[in-house]
Amino acid sequence: MRGSSRTLAFRGFSLLESMIALMVVSVALVGTVAGFVTVDSQLREAQLRQVKTFLLDAKAQRMMLEKKIDLASVPTIWTPDPTQTIVNGINTPIMRPNPDPDIDFSVGAYFAMSPAGEVQQLNMPTGTLCTDAAVPAGTYCREVRATAGMPSGGALPAGASWTLISPAVTPTTYWARIYRKGENPNQMAVLYQQVFVQ
Repeated sequence: MRGSSRTLAFRGFSLLESMIALMVVSVALVGTVAGFVTVDSQLREAQLRQVKTFLLDAKAQRMMLEKKIDLASVPTIWTPDPTQTIVNGINTPIMRPNPDPDIDFSVGAYFAMSPAGEVQQLNMPTGTLCTDAAVPAGTYCREVRATAGMPSGGALPAGASWTLISPAVTPTTYWARIYRKGENPNQMAVLYQQVFVQ
């Protein structure tokens, strides 16, 4: 009896038990690192989406204040925001300070984000496509378009209130989207739409 307890006291771990324990710890460590990498990429994507949403919200606020008759001049295909001419006029010949407390993000088609997280307007020729080589990599591109009718292409909704005015009014859907250069705008763009009835 005494001999058997002595062999148990000096036995310790075998090589196989140590290798299995090391494997379990390494799997847990790899899972933890993978989780950190996933969270980091999701946080970065959330920050980029927040910038896109901020720039679209500024455009939406401006559209609410604009004369709706100007929608007739907005093309029906996706086009760089024509208000880029305002940005080029303000920034030329003297560049504005960075960060600029008076910057109006509701105008312009091209934006960059500094390493400190500040959004800046870029001077680019009006109408330059986001795919153009002159547009720096990582640039946020805002495009607009206007289509006749409702977003689905249909007419005004049916109902007693619309029946009286539908022959006299024309709905126009104003669209704006923003995406980064290199992204597929059909998959990665943040989209805004607003129906205006004139």
